Amino acid sequence: MATPDRLQRWPSNESSVAHWGDGDGSFYFPSLKALYMRRFPGCVGFLAELVAPQLHTLYLECITEEAMSDIATASIEAGSGSPKFSSIRHLIVRIGTNYLPEIPASAWSRFENSYPDATHVSILDANVREFLRSLVGQGESTAPWMKLSTLSLPNAPKDMIADTVTKRAEIGFPIRNLQVSRAVYNDESSFYEMAKVGVEVAENPLASFPAFCHTEDWQHPDVNDSYDDFSGQEFDDESDGDDESEDEDDSDEDDSVDVDDSVDVDDSVDVDDSDDDDESDSVVGSEDVEMSEDDEVSENAGESSEAEESENTDDSEVTETSEDAEEPEDAGASDDGSEDESDGGEISEEQDVSDSSAQ
Repeated sequence: MATPDRLQRWPSNESSVAHWGDGDGSFYFPSLKALYMRRFPGCVGFLAELVAPQLHTLYLECITEEAMSDIATASIEAGSGSPKFSSIRHLIVRIGTNYLPEIPASAWSRFENSYPDATHVSILDANVREFLRSLVGQGESTAPWMKLSTLSLPNAPKDMIADTVTKRAEIGFPIRNLQVSRAVYNDESSFYEMAKVGVEVAENPLASFPAFCHTEDWQHPDVNDSYDDFSGQEFDDESDGDDESEDEDDSDEDDSVDVDDSVDVDDSVDVDDSDDDDESDSVVGSEDVEMSEDDEVSENAGESSEAEESENTDDSEVTETSEDAEEPEDAGASDDGSEDESDGGEISEEQDVSDSSAQ
């Protein structure tokens, strides 16, 4: 990490500030221009002690209503009541929780008053009704962010955006530029031309965050803190699925080893007393060792059918006759000639020669 006097951008997390100070001193970063913070137990205390006169951009992620209120308080000078970070112009916020109630407009108003000179604001969530209500306030005297020129709402619906843009223009603080989703941008009933608002498409909401601020790149491995992504699914779902599949693969490998090692016939006797895995192993192992008389008969029957198929060619007739002679049951059947006559009614050339010699 760069020294504090040269640090310009910093993605902070719990592990990076957990052991910093005890509240008796300040964190002085004279060159810090961009700060990314994800909610963690010490973030409010750190922000309260932070001195960063050039801080220009603040990224906040996974913020609850309570955390937002505390962050707003920590961003105000305790003695004078004036904003600590008066140089902040860019604010990017992602609440990132679908299971919590929406942050009310009153909490947003306190947050906005802590950074009064913001000109570019991006809210990455889809549920922004209360936030947009706070932008209008109760009229001209209470409207926040009077210098706001660019508003990025890549997941917000069109009707909410249109209503806010119209009301901001009516109270004398128009929004000049918008970043919206492609669906809103392509809407034929767009009012943007009439409202004289510059509009562009925000292709990827996370593009607002620089690469070094992506949570998965810096999150401490010991922190078990999964949270919802934009689709409402948790980041940890896929990794859990991978772990389950790996466990299944390991169990399959163990089963295959047990099958190869099972050479005792006694395995088939202990089927009822074993677990499910042992039961499947013993059954498979016994098939490799045991062979019943019925299996022998079926095997001989299979060989007889193979012999019948091979008799259709002249070159294989003598070969099949010699194979039948090696097995006792088939040899007896060939001496009497009854089995061959019942199966196909055909007699080999060698048997014709032996019959004529006997006569």
